[in-house]
Amino acid sequence: MKAASKSELKIAIIGATGAVGLEIVKVLYKRQYPAPVLFASHRSAGKEIETDFGTLIVQEFTLDRVRGDQYDAIFLAVSGGFSLKFGRELAANYNESEEDGPWVIDNSSAFRLDDSIPLVVPEINGEKEQIEKSKSRLIANPNCTTAIAAMVLWPIHCAYGGIQKCIVSTYQA
Repeated sequence: MKAASKSELKIAIIGATGAVGLEIVKVLYKRQYPAPVLFASHRSAGKEIETDFGTLIVQEFTLDRVRGDQYDAIFLAVSGGFSLKFGRELAANYNESEEDGPWVIDNSSAFRLDDSIPLVVPEINGEKEQIEKSKSRLIANPNCTTAIAAMVLWPIHCAYGGIQKCIVSTYQA
C-alpha cells in the first residue's frame, strides 16, 4: 500500500479526543495533510469535533475497523497499556509484503525502551532509510520534554563533536 502523494494519504488518529490527539489534528492541517479519521473509546463515538478541517465525527475504535480500512499512517495518542495491547497488531502487514502495513506512530511511553522499535525525533533521526532498517512499521517517540531538549542539543552535539554531560530538570503537572 503506497500512496502516490501526501494529499492521498489515509491517516487515522486513535485517542483523537484527548489533548495529544487534538494537537495531531492541528499539525496535520498546518502541514497540509488530508483530514484524518478520528477514533476513540465507545464513550466518544459519534462526538463531533470542530477542527480546521471542519467538523469531524469520532468513530469507536475497534481493531477490525482500523485494520479493515488500511491506513497509511496511524497515530496512537493513547495510554501505554493501550499501545502495548494494540500497537504491534496495528502495525502488522496487511499482506505478505514488508512494505504493506501502515506506519504506526506511538506517542505513549510503551515502546521507548524497546530496541526493536525505532525511537524517532524526525528532525534528528527521522531519515526514512534509517527507520526502514529496523524492519518495524511501529515507531516510538520520546516524551515531550526529551524531544524538545533533543532539538536544542542536537545542533550543539553536531557542531562540537558531542556533549559530555547535560543535566535537565523538568517539572510537569
